[in-house]
Amino acid sequence: MSISLDVGTDTLKSLRRQGNQLIAKKCRGLFAVMDGSETRRELLNNLKIPYSTAEEQIVLMGDAASHYGEMFQTSSLSLFTEAKSRSDEAVLSAEVLQALIQSILDKPRYAQETCAVVLPATNVNRKLITAAIRDLGYQPLIISSGMAIILAEMVKTSFNGIGLSLGAGSCTMSLAHHGEEVARYTLPLGANWVDEQLAEANEDIGFDSRGHRYLKTERVRNWKESHTGAFVNPSTEGELILKEVYTQMLKELFTQAGENFSLIPRVLNSPQPMTMAVSGGPSRLPGIREMIERTLLTTPFPIEINRVRVVSESLYVVSRGALIHAELEQESSLRKAG
Repeated sequence: MSISLDVGTDTLKSLRRQGNQLIAKKCRGLFAVMDGSETRRELLNNLKIPYSTAEEQIVLMGDAASHYGEMFQTSSLSLFTEAKSRSDEAVLSAEVLQALIQSILDKPRYAQETCAVVLPATNVNRKLITAAIRDLGYQPLIISSGMAIILAEMVKTSFNGIGLSLGAGSCTMSLAHHGEEVARYTLPLGANWVDEQLAEANEDIGFDSRGHRYLKTERVRNWKESHTGAFVNPSTEGELILKEVYTQMLKELFTQAGENFSLIPRVLNSPQPMTMAVSGGPSRLPGIREMIERTLLTTPFPIEINRVRVVSESLYVVSRGALIHAELEQESSLRKAG
């Protein structure tokens, strides 16, 4: 038995193998802070909305912050924002992250059970994640999101190829040869950045109960997911902006990754052409495969790609690859012990 934890900038996911079943859990990586008046506490209790308290404030965590933050005129804050507006929010962020990890990680089945973990690209709270895993009794084993995609989706190619993770906070590209990660590049832009650009362009802006300005990215996200044909046949100004911003992000990703990979001899000497497997939230948008293929044709890239395969049917591709990594490590440890 093993377990994995994918700590994405937007969502935290865990996956455990239990017999022939995979047990999945997830929650949003958000929190919201508001004044802890008796009226609000009573309303939250009546609506059966879970919350915590910190001094005289109310804290909504995870899915509750996502679903109800705007209803209370409170902006939802990411656990991995580089600069918190106030120091107390940074402290709360760390406490909320620990609580959310505990909520989706079961207790280990034995001491020092391996937990393969995919860390967010940002440096904010990274050490706290591995510390929280250890506090629960696990031994953390770090793997990149790109490599996890390769382990999950490239069995038929003997784990040779490129895994591309299009995440909320970043995009990570890994190249592997026979299951060994040879190169990796992470662009610190992702779906959240796209949502911010759209919110700014549409002036989708709000002010919370404390007067702080924030972008209504949740509203933009819902709009984006409902406009499924934006990449294929954009017909409105918003859809044109969406396509333009994604094109810009992908071009930057392949340009920077190409420059990085071209400096690594093992990359250039790897067998080609290669398959590229793509996963992550944006991979579920119709037309993303064609957009990636067009970007590869118009951007210098040192690796010949013969197929772009988009894996969009599951939210747990990265978690599944990380789980495979944990199981392989566990088998290796047992062989050494025997």
